[in-house]
Amino acid sequence: DIRRVITRRIYSLPFSPESKDFLNQIILGQGTGVDDDIRQSFANVGLAHILALSGLHIGIITLILSLLLAPLDYLRLRKLRLCLTIVVLLFYAALTGMSASVSRAVIMSTVTFIAFLVYRRNTPVNTLFLAAVLVLAISPFDLFDVGFQLSFMAVLFILIANSLARKYFAKQSKIAYWFTNLVLMSAASMIGTGILSAFYFNVIPIVFLLSNAVIVPLMPIVVSVGVVSILVGSDVLCAAFSTGFDWALYFVRFVETLPFSYSANVYVSIIDVVIYYIFIAAAIVALYKSLKALSAIFVSGIILYFTLESTVKPAHSGAMILNDFNETPILLYDKGRSMLFPVVDSDYRTQFSIYHKKLLAVLSID
Repeated sequence: DIRRVITRRIYSLPFSPESKDFLNQIILGQGTGVDDDIRQSFANVGLAHILALSGLHIGIITLILSLLLAPLDYLRLRKLRLCLTIVVLLFYAALTGMSASVSRAVIMSTVTFIAFLVYRRNTPVNTLFLAAVLVLAISPFDLFDVGFQLSFMAVLFILIANSLARKYFAKQSKIAYWFTNLVLMSAASMIGTGILSAFYFNVIPIVFLLSNAVIVPLMPIVVSVGVVSILVGSDVLCAAFSTGFDWALYFVRFVETLPFSYSANVYVSIIDVVIYYIFIAAAIVALYKSLKALSAIFVSGIILYFTLESTVKPAHSGAMILNDFNETPILLYDKGRSMLFPVVDSDYRTQFSIYHKKLLAVLSID
């Protein structure tokens, strides 16, 4: 099994322990070894997508392939380079188990490369919906997969933001346009997936612009070093990857400790999600029709109102007997305050909070 060979290769090299788990996760999607606190830290600052195989990782693989196969362009074998890239991406999708997010990204990339091969114009949004249709035709139940939903909405909103950036900011200088585009991409990704993050993970990242602006541009470099380290087995490159990951993790945890960096124990219903996307769609239509900014601000205010309304739930009082971790703790709660009985240590309470975060959010317990 090729996946096992690659995993053994990763764990045999002198990476730091946490970076080994991270590299295994982002390359093969085998993230059982990644600590729960690391996962939670990334989710809290709006970087949960970093730990999930998605378009970002396919983009990194494509970037590495472009660099390795660049000599073919000088030999006037550009079509061969594109064909080899398609073959490698399809092989990689099979290697990672054909998850919905990877399949979507690979299909989008493949359609884009085929359009170049046959000299056809490619529309990114159309390609995204084609990818979604093909993925759901193969596996209809992926529609209810949180990874598919997050991946699809993130890419859709990034493409829309990119289109709006060209419409409103194309006349800026290259540096200003690059910075504006970076901010818009991060904001669009969060606008598209923030409500889903609240629905599934009960967390709303607040400082996502800062975390995404630093970590997302850094990841292609760090992951590329990690992939090359696996191929050549260089101790220097292994140390460089481990250092890069350690610094990224340090930054994530630093951002997580900032005041008001995220809002935890947020409860959002499916009705809130539907209303949110309806008003977001209205705001996008208003922007495309070049209406006054007041329209977009007005719609955004309504969205904010509904979102805040959904997070404010009446306090509850009561007791509940639970069965988890081979224990039967009793949860006592009253107006947002809670206590586990019998009294437990802080490590157990942390595990309890992570495992039962949906329940705690519904009961408005901090």
